[in-house]
Amino acid sequence: MAFFDKLNQVAKNLGDKTSDAIEITKLNTKIASENMAAAELMKKIGEFVYQQYADGKEVANEVLDFCVAAKAHYDAVESAQTEIEKIKAEDQEAQPQAEKENRCPSCSAVNLPGTKFCQNCGMKLEEKNPESVQAARCPSCSALVSTGTKFCPECGMKMEG
Repeated sequence: MAFFDKLNQVAKNLGDKTSDAIEITKLNTKIASENMAAAELMKKIGEFVYQQYADGKEVANEVLDFCVAAKAHYDAVESAQTEIEKIKAEDQEAQPQAEKENRCPSCSAVNLPGTKFCQNCGMKLEEKNPESVQAARCPSCSALVSTGTKFCPECGMKMEG
């Protein structure tokens, strides 16, 4: 009978440890949740204090250095965004006019003149007057091909001239 008593005691201890583990897991989950909620509120407090600084209102000396450092980061972001816009504008100016006219408004992929749907994303493209764009027709399949193309992108035929 001593064997069954020991077996019952082991089972009881195992059950108690399982219950304790479950309770600890629940409490750890609650701690993590409360810490996340507090962190979100601290973020809002920081944003509020920074907004006070940005609006020219007085902020405590203890946080002034942090506000100045944050402003430097925001200024660096703005400068980088301006540089990106400048690079994109230069790229747009460097493109041939035919490419500009056939750029997909959705994904910016360059499509051949007369293309009705973007070859990259499938979006319907605005119809352009093919005569306004320098293009030729393939002598084999009659596909519209950009001037200067050596082989037809539809059938692979060597283009003349």
